[in-house]
Amino acid sequence: MKFNTRTSCTKDEAVIMMLGLDKPTDLIGTDDQDTLYVKLDKTLEFMREKLVSDLTSEGQTQEYIAEFLDDFDKEFTKRARRYLIELDDELAKRSDSALRVLDDGQITLKSLYDWMGTQSSPVNTTKKTPKSENTMLITFATLLERFLEDKPKTGGFYRGENINSAAVARHLEDLEIEGQGRENIKTLIENARKAKKEAKP
Repeated sequence: MKFNTRTSCTKDEAVIMMLGLDKPTDLIGTDDQDTLYVKLDKTLEFMREKLVSDLTSEGQTQEYIAEFLDDFDKEFTKRARRYLIELDDELAKRSDSALRVLDDGQITLKSLYDWMGTQSSPVNTTKKTPKSENTMLITFATLLERFLEDKPKTGGFYRGENINSAAVARHLEDLEIEGQGRENIKTLIENARKAKKEAKP
């Protein structure tokens, strides 16, 4: 097991965390300088391509796949862009910024977490998320349901009539999405299902 001694992250990694796709302790680099840090565009691109591959292998129509990707782009790609803009704006405040930047340009994880919990941050992890901010989680839950709709209800991805979050998380982890850990994926699945359930009239 490789011990993670990192205490800072790149802007790309910060946005990935803000999207709720991972947490700092799971972002462990490799010895290869070209892949030392998790890349935002590569992560989103891989997720998008994997969606296309899975839906195509399931025999879904091009219209269905296009609709699926439209949801993904709206709730992940566009939100990532917004977060990146907000992050750059905060960093531009320099000495007045809540974020602490090291000499190598990386952001300290402590200051990032502190900032994510403030009112000025586009992501506030210390207060109840407003309904408008639940859109991404609800969309993720919908995508998950579509992924599972043709899967058998016995065993595998289900426990009785309920989705087995741990089994689904294990499957997604096996896809080797860059920077994603099983426990974080499981938490994301559970939060998404909860958000969609609470959003029902």
